Amino acid sequence: MTQMANVPRGYLYGSIIYLNDYYLNQLSSHIQLAVAEHELGHAIGLNHNDTEPSVMNPAVSDENAYTIQKCDIEAVKRIYHKR
Repeated sequence: MTQMANVPRGYLYGSIIYLNDYYLNQLSSHIQLAVAEHELGHAIGLNHNDTEPSVMNPAVSDENAYTIQKCDIEAVKRIYHKR
């Protein structure tokens, strides 16, 4: 779970990420990595993406435990206006 701080004037000033060790320790290291990267994505402002393979997919399983994909990088660039 990622808790977002207030976003005054559209600027993100901080986030807190909570990872459930009890739950994560029951999963493969591949899924653990995908979950951690997913929550970090939220921490930097990314929303869920269920339209293509993405670390920001809202559900994770062995079949869709994606790490950071090109579409995720492009989404970050759009948020932060980088080319």
